[in-house]
Amino acid sequence: NGEGILSLNKEPQGTIGEPKLATTIANVLLTRTANMDKTVTIKATRTSKYQTVAQVIDAVKGAGAGPIVLQLDDLAEK
Repeated sequence: NGEGILSLNKEPQGTIGEPKLATTIANVLLTRTANMDKTVTIKATRTSKYQTVAQVIDAVKGAGAGPIVLQLDDLAEK
């Protein structure tokens, strides 16, 4: 969100400086078997700071997710 608070499935996960997001994702991925999808979509606004998005990608990768999809929430439809 605009305040730097991260969410996972609309549940607040704190800021990027807190380990809650990576821990939560790692716990979710642990329940998946090797042949199950571990894709994570990161949704960011156009005003999101590049550094924050990069840190989220690093946290998600470190938690074992992949592939990682980036989505902008305000793309105009053509």
